[in-house]
Amino acid sequence: MLHLVQVVLRLADGVRFPFLHGRIVYGLLAKALGLTRDDHFPAHILPLAVESGRTEYDDGSPYGLGLVFLDRPQDLWPLVRTLDQVGEDTRRAGRQHLGGNFRVERVIDAVASRVLEPDQPLRPI
Repeated sequence: MLHLVQVVLRLADGVRFPFLHGRIVYGLLAKALGLTRDDHFPAHILPLAVESGRTEYDDGSPYGLGLVFLDRPQDLWPLVRTLDQVGEDTRRAGRQHLGGNFRVERVIDAVASRVLEPDQPLRPI
């Protein structure tokens, strides 16, 4: 079963990104998942760079990213918690990086069109 999620981050400082954000989102999720260069991205999670096309963000701007869970939707909340940790870790900050520059503001179940509370399950397609 498929599960669609939007994670909305709140940026602390403004950033400038390239037109296509795929590598930014992939890198952020890889950090949150603890992946190294030799690891493969989990096959059951598809990252979506839904903000591609927008290149400049001001202080306090929201930043959305999408996730499709092909399986194991229970992996969402551990991932959200580690995303929050990456967002608070200022050692990861940089001009084109999200790490150290955000907090997770909300998680939206895109199928049910609702903001989720922590550990609330997803509705499948």
